[in-house]
Amino acid sequence: MEAMTISGNPALPSSLGASVEGLECGTLEHILDHGLNMATWRRSPVPELCQELTHLDREWAVTIRLNTAVTNVDVTLTRALCSAGLNAAALARWIADMSGLVGVFAGIAGKSSLQPRLEAMDDTMCPRFHVDRNDLRLLCAYRGPATQWLTNSQVDRQALASGRPNEDVMRVGPAQRLEPFWVGIMKGNRFPGNNGSGLVHRSPPVENLAETRILFCLDA
Repeated sequence: MEAMTISGNPALPSSLGASVEGLECGTLEHILDHGLNMATWRRSPVPELCQELTHLDREWAVTIRLNTAVTNVDVTLTRALCSAGLNAAALARWIADMSGLVGVFAGIAGKSSLQPRLEAMDDTMCPRFHVDRNDLRLLCAYRGPATQWLTNSQVDRQALASGRPNEDVMRVGPAQRLEPFWVGIMKGNRFPGNNGSGLVHRSPPVENLAETRILFCLDA
């Protein structure tokens, strides 16, 4: 699978399953282009936001599922974090960052409301390589290891379809991976014209984490 770095107006690939990455938020918009399966915004951690997250209990574990209008997402997230036992007033930058990602994803997916999901976990959520049955998914890990994914050339889709072990699904390694604070948008099997070609990915193996892994997810 071809991977490219965005600069200016790139020539996009014609084959299904390619990926694109860049240092600007606008890179994510290319996920709608034919042939792309993964678009990654390789953003750097924000020091002030990282400082906020250090105040979270290392063992804080929760799953928050929401349904919110894009115009009201900051209020919805604030209430949800308060209900989860956090001081939302001390997490203003984090709330603003998640709200911003909701706005970006809603614009790309053409949605006026979304269902954000925030997972703080101390184990591996989805250890098997799989494909999502949706159109698009945005992922951002704020703490701990981030999502792993495979290029088309790495995947044995017949092994995947038959439920064989990860070692058989991944023909060659290592897996690609997002880094903390990077934002990835991937295509699932339901994206128009992408049936059977959705991005193959999994949650990263979690071994002896000193603190919970925090993942923000949006689906369309």
